[in-house]
Amino acid sequence: MKHALYVLFFLTLTLAVSAQETPQEGDDKDTAGKPALPTAFQYSALIYQEGKPVAEKEIVLQAKLQDGAGEVFYIEQLHTTTDKSGAVCLTIGAGKGSVLQGEMATVPWERGLWVAADVQLSADGVFVSLGQAVPLQAVPYALYANSVPVVKGTK
Repeated sequence: MKHALYVLFFLTLTLAVSAQETPQEGDDKDTAGKPALPTAFQYSALIYQEGKPVAEKEIVLQAKLQDGAGEVFYIEQLHTTTDKSGAVCLTIGAGKGSVLQGEMATVPWERGLWVAADVQLSADGVFVSLGQAVPLQAVPYALYANSVPVVKGTK
């Protein structure tokens, strides 16, 4: 049985980015590490079924990171409960869900990624799409990190 689902979602990157890697013991070179890539991002959605919020219900959300052509690099499933208004707010890539494909460390962030999500509302195991994939947007701090000069220091 297929139900119409409506979703309004907002994406933001969390500022889980280190300025630079810590030098490893035994490194002889006086070099700065490469900036770390983001390891997680926030995903928020309002889950509606037949025009009404899916309130205070346990659901499974499956999030996918993919490129514009649909090649999927990362899939994670998270179990959560909607609030009174049908809202959920999850952190994708923080190790709180089950990773089905890929690793956050190997996601090609430079390719301009898109986020797609599916939701399972019942125990029948059927996932329903929350709509078309949308481009993942960076927050201004993350964009600024690309322009910060690397400073070499001493151990």
